[in-house]
Amino acid sequence: MADQVYVMNDEIIIFRLQKCFDLKTNREVANFLGLSESMVSKILKGKKSLSLFYRLKILCKFGRVTSSTELLAELIDAYHD
Repeated sequence: MADQVYVMNDEIIIFRLQKCFDLKTNREVANFLGLSESMVSKILKGKKSLSLFYRLKILCKFGRVTSSTELLAELIDAYHD
């Protein structure tokens, strides 16, 4: 059985971030991630998307990746599998 990859859209990622870290407003999300409030609003409306940098930053916030070295090792392992 092949491994399945599930990719979340940006809106779901932000909503989960809000729920897990009790972020009530777009401004709180923006401050948490280091984005502008208007960028968060555009992402939620589907006009912009989260860059790889911000997706990785969110993974770090969730404790899924603790360092860039660990991330690179995981990416290399995944590529060779």
